[in-house]
Amino acid sequence: MRSARSATNLLSHGLLYAIADDRIHSPIPLDPQENWQFWARPQPGLLQWVARSYPPEPARKAFLDRMLRQDHATGIEAHYDVSNDFYALFLDKQYRFYSAADFHHD
Repeated sequence: MRSARSATNLLSHGLLYAIADDRIHSPIPLDPQENWQFWARPQPGLLQWVARSYPPEPARKAFLDRMLRQDHATGIEAHYDVSNDFYALFLDKQYRFYSAADFHHD
């Protein structure tokens, strides 16, 4: 099932989306250090070109437009379908906040 989903994502949304979706929905918890290294390491020029060129800009724009027209509940539901292990890779370690303020006095 995952490979069919990945292939569909690759063809419809491009390489980076397919990779990110596959890693987000991995049944194996992601290691924060390995995940950072995976995304931060330099990529060969051809791979960078493919990632930036496919799908073509009109298709990327159409995809983003469709995503922005979705009901907010759909987007919220998708966030709750992602494991806490994924969010632990980049959110606050104590509270897992997307954003927050820590006031030291009134």
